[in-house]
Amino acid sequence: LAQEFSDIYVINLRGNLRTSGEEAKKEGQSVFEQGTRTPIAITILVKNPDRTKSAEAKIHYVDIGEYLSRTKKLSILSSHKSLTMFDPDKLEIITPNPHGDWLDQRDASYGMLFPVYDNENKGVFTKTSLGVVTNRDAWAYNYSQNLLKENMIYMIDNYNDEVSRLSQSIQSISSKVKYTDVNNLINPDPRRICWTTSLKLNLIRGKKFKCKPNEIVQSLYRPFSARWLYFNRIFNERVSQIPTLFPRNMDSEKNKAIMVDMTYNGIGMYALMTDQVPDLHSNGDVRCLPLNEFSEVDSQEDDILGIDSSSSTKDRLVRTEAITDYGLSELTDGFKSEKISKEDVFYYVYGVFHCRDYLERYKNNLSRELPRIPKPKSEEDFWAFSNAGRRLSDLHCNYDDVDPYEVRFAKGDPTQSSPADPEKFYRVTKMKFASKGDKSTVIYNQNITITDIPVEAYDYIINRRPALEWVMNQQCVKTDKRSGIVNDANRYAIETVGDPAYPLKLFQRVITVSLETMKIVRSLPKLF
Repeated sequence: LAQEFSDIYVINLRGNLRTSGEEAKKEGQSVFEQGTRTPIAITILVKNPDRTKSAEAKIHYVDIGEYLSRTKKLSILSSHKSLTMFDPDKLEIITPNPHGDWLDQRDASYGMLFPVYDNENKGVFTKTSLGVVTNRDAWAYNYSQNLLKENMIYMIDNYNDEVSRLSQSIQSISSKVKYTDVNNLINPDPRRICWTTSLKLNLIRGKKFKCKPNEIVQSLYRPFSARWLYFNRIFNERVSQIPTLFPRNMDSEKNKAIMVDMTYNGIGMYALMTDQVPDLHSNGDVRCLPLNEFSEVDSQEDDILGIDSSSSTKDRLVRTEAITDYGLSELTDGFKSEKISKEDVFYYVYGVFHCRDYLERYKNNLSRELPRIPKPKSEEDFWAFSNAGRRLSDLHCNYDDVDPYEVRFAKGDPTQSSPADPEKFYRVTKMKFASKGDKSTVIYNQNITITDIPVEAYDYIINRRPALEWVMNQQCVKTDKRSGIVNDANRYAIETVGDPAYPLKLFQRVITVSLETMKIVRSLPKLF
């Protein structure tokens, strides 16, 4: 457009509803009465036939303003009969940078930092991986391990029945049948099977499967909300490199991964540590940076390594550190200490990912590309970030072991007396704030109301939402509309944890996690 036209005018009317919290408030209401999820802009293209072909267009940009209602936005447009009537201070000339950024342009110094990953091992990590994509979350995830097993057995049995029923029909179509050709043949009932492209391809190949209960693992579905996952290459649409980071039958504490949000949404990056199999959306669009990676011993190497070839997969796993030699040497070059390990570098990275001046300075870069890591100014700074990263890791991975924050109860104080029926007393269906604009009081259920929640606990944000609000959002009872499957957080509390009060205690623990996280973040030294 800049090559074809002489002037381009863009009036940004905002209204992006794919945001939350303060960002959503800044965007204001949509200019369309029915509402939209995307921001709206008016673009006016001006062509001057006398323009020199080599001349680039001038790009004129106007931001309508923050926190505006639909009525106010329309009023502003109505009062401006011409583009020339806009305040010159608001009508700015935009010059795109070499990356093609119009607004929120990247900091050029970012390229001088160390990449977290490089195909030639010139980054900090040897491997990265996206989180697990099931494309059938209602079936492949559940708070109840037993119900998850039942759901998957039911779906797989139905799928196998379809393979038997359609085998002759598929053969009669063509030997080169495509997955789209079976759309009119399969039973589309979403209460029986959740069809995906890969499952249709397996149907065409005539493959049948069995449910394998040993492939049910604990997963971090959303921040501080674990669920059971049927972790299987056939019934997960994409597992990426996760099986090499969190092999099945391996104790979760043997590995950790930093999940960075790669949503590229223009608002920066969020990082969260996990020691469980991560979903793609555990923290935005997750890219995992692991502490270790695992591989199985090659059978030809068994004799050399003295491993019994009949041993279990767990015993045959080989662990290697996922921090490169290059990353270790570059980030610690010139330090006198010989005690720095690759694990220390791993926690240094996690500490840096929580550093405010790093996140603010490179916000626009981090919104568009993989993170890069600055070298510490001194060995003292390295240890400050590494030790902080280790403490943050302990908080974020072991949140179930943190002491619950001592809240007050406006109603149903469980510390005063033991409930006669704990499962009924603590049962949660959906937590909510007692009143709009006041986050100090949360109605847990009809029996319990929590009050005097420190508002600073909401300062800890993960993927555009306070950690506490993630807990409120996930600890609930939800029925999937398509499949009819019920996902009940209370079943995880009773069946897995063995404590009906777990959702309440989790909320209290995440208050502690949030407050302690912010203390550590505020104590970090400046990087620049």
